[in-house]
Amino acid sequence: MLKVIGTVMKIVGIIALALIVLIVGFLFWLSKRPFVPNDYTKTVETGGAIEARYLATGPYGVRQIKAEAPEDWKEFVAYYPAELEDSEEQWPAVVFVNGTGVYASKYPALFRHLASHGFLVLGNEDPGTFSGDSADATLSWLLEQNDDPDSMFYQ
Repeated sequence: MLKVIGTVMKIVGIIALALIVLIVGFLFWLSKRPFVPNDYTKTVETGGAIEARYLATGPYGVRQIKAEAPEDWKEFVAYYPAELEDSEEQWPAVVFVNGTGVYASKYPALFRHLASHGFLVLGNEDPGTFSGDSADATLSWLLEQNDDPDSMFYQ
């Protein structure tokens, strides 16, 4: 009887280990994928003309710049309309406040899409956004760039 119980326990242990390995593998695979697929604007079905208009890529070409960020936030990233570099216009800014454990680098398609509609889109790689400090620092970085005559964001 003890031998049967031992065999059952081994089988249960192997099954449990296999499940843990599968779950860890799935979570690892999921962590490497973007949260917004690159082709989402082509695969989403819209409900009407307004949705279709804004789901389509906007009229502006898009460029990207990265800058070093303090602490463990790695970097600031900004996607912007390419026309901004040669323009005296002011452009609206969107500061993307990612959730804890979700980096801005998981959303390049969304950042590009918003920038194609004329927005300057900013984010960072903060792994723990609970305090809001990284969002504040991202906006402060943009304001510093706005005051720097050598910056493309100077206006």
